[in-house]
Amino acid sequence: MNDWPPDAGALADFPSVTIYPEETFYRIHRVVLEPEYFCNDGDCRFDPPRHSRTEFGTCYLARTPEGAFLETLGRIRPLPESAVLERGLSELAPTETLRVADLNDPTVIGRFGIAGDLSVGRDYELPQMWGHALRSAGFHGVSYIARHDPSLHERSIALFGPPGERPGAGIRKVKDEPDPISDDLLAYMQDRFGIIVTPTTFLE
Repeated sequence: MNDWPPDAGALADFPSVTIYPEETFYRIHRVVLEPEYFCNDGDCRFDPPRHSRTEFGTCYLARTPEGAFLETLGRIRPLPESAVLERGLSELAPTETLRVADLNDPTVIGRFGIAGDLSVGRDYELPQMWGHALRSAGFHGVSYIARHDPSLHERSIALFGPPGERPGAGIRKVKDEPDPISDDLLAYMQDRFGIIVTPTTFLE
């Protein structure tokens, strides 16, 4: 795999997928915060690299509620009930047609030296550099494999936008308020992925 991405001009024909305003995506987040949050602190995979923290942020979406759950709560073990209750599930849609770079396209290994570790590896420095380069090349975001799905079937979208809470900046809420995380979703996550929510004990 190449250490660093090429200049933006060499990425103009990078494989891409188009997402449309009628498509729905999902995000699990703390209900006290807006779902349209573009992170720029460097803690997530395609956040801006250190030298570009003020230029843009990245909002992470899933194509399914299950994918949103995995990427937000799947890493927490044990998963306390309090972490579930303080979060909700928002449905979001693009405000316009967007073109996102497709890291799932098999040709990226031969053409650009990109392997699966850009999507699922633990080191975020290189994905952040690629995200910055793809944004500079005119892409609105990145489509990639959801790391926390062991089957590698779930897909995530990282959209670029102005940093911070930015309602309406490229994405919009389908509903005014997030839905609670349903019992049906929790049951599915336990059956499919073995994720068990543990009761929260409060000391009196």
